[in-house]
Amino acid sequence: MHALTIKMRAFLFIWSILMLALSAGASWVGLLSLREYLAFPQVVVFSTGAICLIFSCMVILPLTLAGFYTAVKGQRLPEKKSYRLFRWFIGGLIIAVVSGFTFKFYYQYQLKERGYAACKGIPTGWMPGLSTKYALNDALCRQKK
Repeated sequence: MHALTIKMRAFLFIWSILMLALSAGASWVGLLSLREYLAFPQVVVFSTGAICLIFSCMVILPLTLAGFYTAVKGQRLPEKKSYRLFRWFIGGLIIAVVSGFTFKFYYQYQLKERGYAACKGIPTGWMPGLSTKYALNDALCRQKK
């Protein structure tokens, strides 16, 4: 196994910092979305992906730690540590998906209990199938946000 050059190590270190910032930002956006959802505004555009973003740190952090290790040590991650980080990555991925769908079913139930109705069509600014717009009445469904 050959040692990594300084250029490769610097690139890996910067990449790891960017990934860390990206995962923190994604988690922050997910938390802001959750806060908005739980405020139950008159019109809400719900997406399961926003809840999955909260757990993005659990998914991206193992990759970032592997990058930091390689950048600092200049060698590949040992197999035992690599296996642990892989398990952490898979566990985070499972938690993100399960929690996203669990919250989706809970939140849809809460919306129905509070009298919200799903609006027809695709919410403005979203791709088809990624979100659903809910409103307290049909007039609010037709309003553009």
